Amino acid sequence: MSDDPSSSQAWQSGDSGIDSGASTWQSSPPAAAPPTAGGFGVPTVPPIERLHAAYQRRHETDYIANFWSALGWGILTVGFFYLYMYYQLIRRMRDHNARRLDLLDAANAWAWEVADRRGLQEELRPHFERTAGDLDSLRLLGTKLKNPLIWLVIFIAAFWFTSARVQPL
Repeated sequence: MSDDPSSSQAWQSGDSGIDSGASTWQSSPPAAAPPTAGGFGVPTVPPIERLHAAYQRRHETDYIANFWSALGWGILTVGFFYLYMYYQLIRRMRDHNARRLDLLDAANAWAWEVADRRGLQEELRPHFERTAGDLDSLRLLGTKLKNPLIWLVIFIAAFWFTSARVQPL
């Protein structure tokens, strides 16, 4: 592809050989095929392996706290441990939702491949399009205020403002 407008048949220049900006668009070039999902030079992992990897990461994202231990540490640290637990719960929610998105996206891609092998893609296309829309909403959810530190600051500020405004009777 060249930067010279005279080499393209899509541009029609004026009477002079110099493009003065008054060129008009004659026709659009044919649309190129969209790039592959993996992009250029990025190896793509088969969906079944992505599904397996997302399932195996469950122990990394599902943090289970012992209630009695958390209560004891909260009392011993005069409530500071509760702030730590709040931070951990928000972080766990973020990581769990990211893993869930990976799992559902890989499962959807694998199911699409299975439908292709069985020749059912056209029949199942509306279901896959609806699922893709739901996955897009999950992706959007993952981009909004995902830093647990921000949520901890909001929690502390809300607690401070509400407790500072209460007047004793």
